[in-house]
Amino acid sequence: MSFRRRTGRVRRVSLGVFWSAILLGVTVFFAPAPYPGAVAQAAATDVGPVAPRDFPPGYGPDPMRVFSPYVLPEDARAEVVLGPDGLPTGTAPPKEPVYLVLNVAARRLYAYVDGRLARTYPVAVGRPEHHTPIGSYSILSKAVYPTWVPPDGRPPIPPGPDNPLGSRWLGWSRSGFGLHGTNAADSIGQAVSLGCVRLHNADIEELFELVKVGTPLKIVYEPVEVAVLARAAPDGPIPPHGVTLGLTLALHPDVYRRLPDYRLFLRDRLKAAGAEVDPELTDWLVQALAKCGAVELDAHTTVAVGSRPMAGPVLRLGGDSGAASLVPVRAFSEALAVTIGWDESLGCPTLDGRAVQATVVAGRSYATPAELGGALGMRLDWVEESDGCVCLVPGLVYVNGNLVSKQAFRSPGGTYVPLRPVAEALYLGVWWDEGALCPVVAGRPVAALVIDGRSYVEAAALAELLGDSQCVLVTPDGVFITR
Repeated sequence: MSFRRRTGRVRRVSLGVFWSAILLGVTVFFAPAPYPGAVAQAAATDVGPVAPRDFPPGYGPDPMRVFSPYVLPEDARAEVVLGPDGLPTGTAPPKEPVYLVLNVAARRLYAYVDGRLARTYPVAVGRPEHHTPIGSYSILSKAVYPTWVPPDGRPPIPPGPDNPLGSRWLGWSRSGFGLHGTNAADSIGQAVSLGCVRLHNADIEELFELVKVGTPLKIVYEPVEVAVLARAAPDGPIPPHGVTLGLTLALHPDVYRRLPDYRLFLRDRLKAAGAEVDPELTDWLVQALAKCGAVELDAHTTVAVGSRPMAGPVLRLGGDSGAASLVPVRAFSEALAVTIGWDESLGCPTLDGRAVQATVVAGRSYATPAELGGALGMRLDWVEESDGCVCLVPGLVYVNGNLVSKQAFRSPGGTYVPLRPVAEALYLGVWWDEGALCPVVAGRPVAALVIDGRSYVEAAALAELLGDSQCVLVTPDGVFITR
C-alpha cells in the first residue's frame, strides 16, 4: 500500500465557463445497459449548480463511522454467503464490479474494481459557495469529446484546447453535475469549480473506459482518512513512536470549514478507529497539514532497507505531484547497520559521523531517502514493490567482494551501474570515443547513459559486455559482480 498526492496553482477562469461546463452543453451521448439495481436517484443534498447555495444540514463527515479509501463503504462491501445449514461459508464479491468513491475534502476519486482499490485520481471540486454535493449517485450519462455551449449566447465551442469540459464527460446527477476533463490542468487538487468534478484528461479517459452507465458513485466529505489494517508482512518490526501497528492516516484540509476543532476531530477519529498516535506527533501532523496541504502517516506498509525490514512509520508531506516521504533516521541506521549520533552544534542526527538534514518530529528525527543517502555518499532509491512493500535500495556496487561504488540506481529501464569504477576494478581499459560519443571498454563501444559526465550501464548490458567470465547479480542490497 502506498499513498499518492497533489498540488498546483489555482487558475482563475470565468464563472460562465464553469457554469456552462456544469450545465452540460455536450454532444455524442451514449447509454449502455445499466447494472441491475443501479442507483439512479440524486441525493437530497443535490440542488443543482444554478446559484450560490448554503450547506444543507448534516453536510460534513459521517458522525457514525470513520472513513478510509482502503476499506470499502458499507453499501459496497461483499455479502456473506450462507451454506445449506445457514452458516457462513465465505463472502461473495461486491455487487458491482466497479464502484467509485469521491472524497471531496481529500480532492481524490477512488475507483474500486472487484472490491479492491484499483485507481486513485486527483480531482478539483466545487468551491465552498458552490460545494460539490455528497450522497449516493450513479453514472447517468457518458460523452466523448463534448461540445460546450456557452449560456451567454456565444457560439458553441467544439472539442479542443479551449473547451473547459476536456475530452470526456460522466454525468452523475439529473441537475447537471458530472465528472469531466479540463483545459485548466493546474486547477486539479483545488476547490474552484461550481460543483462539478474535474480530472486530468488522461485520467478521465482511463476512467471513462472503466465505468458504464449505472456505475455507483458515493460522495463523502472526510478530512481525516484513518484505518488500522493488517501489515503486508505480519512478522515485520513493530513501528515505535507511539503509533499503532498497521495504522494508515491521511489528513486533508477542511476546505469547506465543516469542523469546529480539527485537532479534537482527529483525536476522536483515532479513538473510533482503535488507533493510537503519540499526542505530540498528532499535534505536529496538524501543524504540518497547514504548511504542506496534505499529510500522511503510514504504519501499514512494510519498508525495508535492502533486504532488511525497517521499524517505524513513514511520513508523507505534500500533494500527489510533490510528496516527500520521510523515514525514521534511527530505524534506518539500525536496518543498514550504520552508527547514529547527534551533532549538538548543528542540532541534527549523524550517520557514521556525517550530518543528516533531518526533520525533528515530536523529539524524533525523520529524513527523506535523498537526505539519508546524501549523508552516506550513497544513491538511495525508493522502490515500490509489486507486493505492496517499499524498498530503500542502496546503490552499492561490489566487484569480487570489494565495494567500488555507491552510485548505482534503479529506474524503469533497469538497474544502472557506473561503468568506470567497475571496469577499473576488473582491470579493463576504459576511454571515451569522441566521434561515437560513447565509452569504450576493452576496445568495445558500450551503450551508456551519461549523467553529469559519468557513464552508467544497465546491469543486463554489463553482464553481456563482461561475458561468461563474470556474474552480475542485482539484489535489494546492491549489485554484486564476481568471477
